[in-house]
Amino acid sequence: SKVYLPEGVKTIGEYAFRGTQILDIDIPSSVTSIGQYAFAETRVRSVDFKDDSNLKTIGYCAFRECKSLKEFIMPDTVTKLGTYNNYVDGESSTFYECTSLKKIHFSNSLATLEQYVCCNCSNLVDVVLPQNL
Repeated sequence: SKVYLPEGVKTIGEYAFRGTQILDIDIPSSVTSIGQYAFAETRVRSVDFKDDSNLKTIGYCAFRECKSLKEFIMPDTVTKLGTYNNYVDGESSTFYECTSLKKIHFSNSLATLEQYVCCNCSNLVDVVLPQNL
């Protein structure tokens, strides 16, 4: 139920773990992108990034409906959250319906937060926005 990706992995591909039963994941510092739907609809409850993370992009719906995810501390290296241009009601947002999510800290390197980024995340109480937003 815990995934350890080896150092050297650069990309977590689209749909890589979608719908699996993983609970916890450690993201190595070598990962620069997380693809769309990579962890969508999983039971993931924690995502840990190395202090020297090189993560730049997180694809749209990457954590969609991760209903056990309680907190997400985004590395300050992230410059882009993926978006899907044709969504109407937020179903394509990065953290759509993460209903247990209480804490989210966005990267200070983000210049934009797209609409619906935390759509239906009804338990958020601790949100840290990028300083340059």
